[in-house]
Amino acid sequence: MTKLHAEACLGIQLRRRSLAQEDTAHYALLDCAQFFSPRVEAPNRQSANTTVLPGDTIIVDITGLDRLFGSPAKIARDLALRVTKVGLVANVAVASNPDAAMHAARGFAGVTVIPPGTEAKRLATLPIPLLEPSPEMMETLERWGIRDFRALAAMPEVALSQRLGQEGLRLQKLARGSAERTIVPAEPTVKFEEAIELEDAIELLEPLAFVLNRLLDQICERLRARALAANELRLTLQIKGHEDQSLEEQAASRRLHQRSFQFPVPMQDSRTFLKLLQLDLAAHPPGGPVKKIVIAAGSAPPRFGQAGLFLPKGPAPERLELTLARLRGIAGDDRVGSAELLDTHAPDAFRMRPFRAQISVRQPSDTPPVSASTEAMPVGIISGVERCGGVNARGIRFSRAASTRLRSSEAVEIMAKE
Repeated sequence: MTKLHAEACLGIQLRRRSLAQEDTAHYALLDCAQFFSPRVEAPNRQSANTTVLPGDTIIVDITGLDRLFGSPAKIARDLALRVTKVGLVANVAVASNPDAAMHAARGFAGVTVIPPGTEAKRLATLPIPLLEPSPEMMETLERWGIRDFRALAAMPEVALSQRLGQEGLRLQKLARGSAERTIVPAEPTVKFEEAIELEDAIELLEPLAFVLNRLLDQICERLRARALAANELRLTLQIKGHEDQSLEEQAASRRLHQRSFQFPVPMQDSRTFLKLLQLDLAAHPPGGPVKKIVIAAGSAPPRFGQAGLFLPKGPAPERLELTLARLRGIAGDDRVGSAELLDTHAPDAFRMRPFRAQISVRQPSDTPPVSASTEAMPVGIISGVERCGGVNARGIRFSRAASTRLRSSEAVEIMAKE
C-alpha cells in the first residue's frame, strides 16, 4: 500500500530502510558468532533487483564446544545475551543439522533447543514460505492445500518425486528436519563500523553525544568479542540543511564532516572514546544538523601492562589522551605536541608532531647500546618517574636525556612495546 494508506492504519510505524545499518548488523552478528566458534556460515540474501546483500541469519557449528562453554542450551543463551549487548534482538535455535536450526530460528522466537530425533515434530507448525520454494513450487503447494511443514512431511515420497521432482524431495527433507549437509565457513572479515540514519536531524551536541554513546558501546562490545582493541577511530557525520531553507538550498548544503583519531595505545573504553569525541566536536563543531552518523574503528591486539610489585599503579594511558584533547581544544591542534626542526635553511622552521622521545634499547654485553626511536611505540602515563634511566620489566632502558626532560613534568613516561 502507499504511505498515505499505511498512515491511516492504527498502530503502524513507518521506518525508512537503511542498508548501512543492515550491513553493520550483519558484521555484528558475525562478531558474536565467532566469539564461540570459527566455523560460521553467513548465507546471503537476494533483493528485489537481484542484488546480493548480507543475510540476517548466521549458522554456527558448536560441535565439541561443551567443554569450553557448557551445554548447547547454555551456549544458545550466552549467544543471545551477547547479541543483545551489541544492540540487536535475535532468535537462537540449536538442532542436529544446520537447516533445521536455521528454520527453527526463523520460525520461533527466543531460544529454542531441539533434541536429536525430534526435528520433524518441533518444525511441524512452521509455514511453508520458510522453505523459500520457487514461485511455481509455492503455487503448486498452495493448490494442494499444503501450508505447513507437517503436511509436506507427511506426503509419500514416490508420488511427490513423480510430481515435483528432486526439488520436491529436497523441500520434504527440510520440512522433516532430516537434511544433512556441511557448513560452508564464511571468510573471516574484520570490519568494526556502526552507522545510523536518523529520522530527524540533530543540531545540538548533547543529543548527538547520546547517539554516539550507543554506537561506541556497540563497537567496544564487538571488539571485546574478538579480543581486540581500537587504535584508531574515524567519525563521519552527514550534514544537511536547516528546515527553514528551501529544498535546493538543503541539497546544496549537504556535506560530510569527518574526523579521525589515532591512539598511542589500543583502547576498549567507550567512555574515553565518547569524551574524546565530545571534546573534538566542541572544538570543531559540525556546522549544521546531523542526519547520518558513521563510526569506524581500526583494530589491534589489546595492550598488556605489567606493574611492579612495590610501585603504585599509575594512571592509565587513556587519561593522557583526554588531557591532550583538552589542550588541543584550548590551544589548537597545531599547538600541542613535540616541536621538530625541519631540514631547511629557513630560520626557526619546525612542525608539531605527537610526543615522542629517544630510548636506548638494551643490547647484549658484546655490542654497544643502540639508540632507537619510539616512532612506532605508544606513549602513555605511568607513575614512577624514578624508573627513567633504569631497566623496566620488559628490558627497555630509558635514556638519561629522556629522564631529564620528563622529570620536570613528574607525570609522563614512555611505555615501549615488548
